[in-house]
Amino acid sequence: MNYSAQIKVGGDAKSLFECFSPEGMQKERSNYKLKKTKNGIVFDIKATDATAFRATAGMITQLLAVYEKMGKIK
Repeated sequence: MNYSAQIKVGGDAKSLFECFSPEGMQKERSNYKLKKTKNGIVFDIKATDATAFRATAGMITQLLAVYEKMGKIK
C-alpha cells in the first residue's frame, strides 16, 4: 500500500520554510517535501507503509511543537 497526506501550517512562510527545509527527508520508505504558500507551508508526505507514514508525520508534528514553543519564548 502507499500512503500520502498534506499538512498545511499557517504562519510566517519564510521562517517556517527556513526551519524545516534542512529537515527535508528522503528515506527508503517515506519522504516529505515542503512547499511555500501565501499563508504558510505545506508538507507533502508520501510513504510505502503505515509505520513509515506514522514516523514521518510524528516527526513533523514534533518539530512543529518545538517551533511553536520557541515562538512563545520571545
